[in-house]
Amino acid sequence: MSNDSIRLNIKNDTVQRGTSMYVSITVNSKQYKAIFDTGASTTFMSEAFAKKTGVRLIADSLQIHGGITVYGQSGILDSMQIGDIIVRNIPITINKDTTLNKVEDIDFLIGADVMALLGEIQIFPHNGKIVIPTLLTEKPASGSNIYMDNRSLILKGESCGKSHNFFFDTGNGLAALSHNFYESNKTEIDAKSKRVRRLTGGIGVVEERDMLILPEWSFQFGGRNVVLKNIAVGLENNRLVPYAGNIGMALINQFDKVTINFDKCFVIFE
Repeated sequence: MSNDSIRLNIKNDTVQRGTSMYVSITVNSKQYKAIFDTGASTTFMSEAFAKKTGVRLIADSLQIHGGITVYGQSGILDSMQIGDIIVRNIPITINKDTTLNKVEDIDFLIGADVMALLGEIQIFPHNGKIVIPTLLTEKPASGSNIYMDNRSLILKGESCGKSHNFFFDTGNGLAALSHNFYESNKTEIDAKSKRVRRLTGGIGVVEERDMLILPEWSFQFGGRNVVLKNIAVGLENNRLVPYAGNIGMALINQFDKVTINFDKCFVIFE
């Protein structure tokens, strides 16, 4: 690795479900498009893509917990190149479906496991780049505001004077609030939202669900006041929206720079 920071171009594909953050990854001297997805605890591939890239199978029956529990495989990818960084012996979770996501056509997700090996990523959504710095950012005086819970990356936040924990998922282009968050703010949410039926999904599932759409709601993350708009609100407990909610690119896109430091467990929004 050189002494300079690594810069990766982002392709922000806007689809029905918001913005997805793609980067170019080199495997076996060929370039492929992958989503940088903190919501994936491991690096995922579809079965066809794993065969194409030469992933070595090590287990043929693996439970994958997404929208529902499905069965896949696990394997090892010998190496992949992210910018000038070569990562070796990467554990791969393989979904036997043709694609990883039942709503979008996705073959390849770089998960939080690989990002943690990088130490830190700096996302510049409006400049279309990710920087992997040589020197990691110093931990702010406010301390840690992310943590891992059962291999899920959790972001601490506040709303209406209460502390909440959110699933921090850069693979999610929109924002969603859980049924538990709805129940704790039911009167105000009911007064401001409208009921719709919308297609939702993820690994292993796609379905229509009744939900509320909240025009806007105020939060505080990393000491910054944020207003998220057009938020889906769950009317029932749903594995796709754990904790207080699932928040990713809808939050990141509001800032010029977002630093995610896996080493010291903090996020800085600038």
